[in-house]
Amino acid sequence: MNGFSEFFLNLLLVIVGFVAGIIDSVAGGGGLITVPTLSIAIGPGALAIGTNKVAAVCSSLFALLVYLRGGHVEIKGHRRFALLTGVGALLGAMLSPHIPPPAYRWILLTVCPVILWVVYRKDLWAKAKVQQIVEDPNGAEPSSDGTMPKASHARCLLWAAGFACGFYDGIAGPGGGTLMFLSLFLVAKVPLLTAMATAKIANLSSASVSLASFAVTGHVLWTKGLWVALGISTGALIGANFATRNAAPVARAMLLVLASLLLIRLLFT
Repeated sequence: MNGFSEFFLNLLLVIVGFVAGIIDSVAGGGGLITVPTLSIAIGPGALAIGTNKVAAVCSSLFALLVYLRGGHVEIKGHRRFALLTGVGALLGAMLSPHIPPPAYRWILLTVCPVILWVVYRKDLWAKAKVQQIVEDPNGAEPSSDGTMPKASHARCLLWAAGFACGFYDGIAGPGGGTLMFLSLFLVAKVPLLTAMATAKIANLSSASVSLASFAVTGHVLWTKGLWVALGISTGALIGANFATRNAAPVARAMLLVLASLLLIRLLFT
C-alpha cells in the first residue's frame, strides 16, 4: 500500500471511529461499525477484534468522563457487575483467537437483529417504573419460605448478565456495550441516562481486560487502533454531551440506519 492509499485508509478509520463514538457513547454498539471496517482494513478475526479494543477503551473512557462530570454515574450497587464483566471479558478474549474468522460473521448476523430491535424499542422503557437494586450492607436474609428476597434474585441475575456481556464483548465485541446498558436498564431498573452512564464503567472494565489479553497474544495492531481511537474519542465526547441533553433518540435512529446497512452488507457480500 502506497503512502497516498495509507493516508486515506487512516482518514477513513478516523471518520468511522467518529461516527461509532457518537453511537457508542449513548447506547453502545460502536463496534458494529468499527469491527467490520477494521476487518476490511487489516483482515477479519482476532486481529480486528483486538485492534478494536484500543478504540473501545478510549470510547468508554471519554464518555465516562462526560457522564461523571454531569453526575450521572452510579457506582454503588454495580461494582460486582463491572467486576464480573471484566472476568467474562478475560475468558472471552482468551478464547477469541481460537475461533475461525467466518464464525464472527455469524455472530454478527445473530446478535445485530436482536440489538437493533431492542435499541429501537428503547423509547417504550422510559415510562417503566424505576426500581434501584442496591447492595444490602447487612446481607440478604432468606424469607419465611426459605427463598431469597426478590431483590437478591435480581442482583444474581444482573451479575450473571454482567459476566455474559463481558464474555461476549471479549470474544466478539460489537454490541457488548449495548448489552451492558440493557442489563442495567432492564434488569436493575436503573433510569435511562444513569444506565447509559454506569454501563461505561463495565464497558471500560471489559475493554481494558480484553485489550490486555489480545495484546499479550499479539492480536493488536496499535497504529490502526489509535487512528480509530482518535475519531471515536471525539465522537464519544460529542455523543455523551448529546445524551445529557436528551438527544438519545437521534443516536438511536443513527444506530438503526448504520447497523441496518451493516446487516445488508453482511447478508449480501
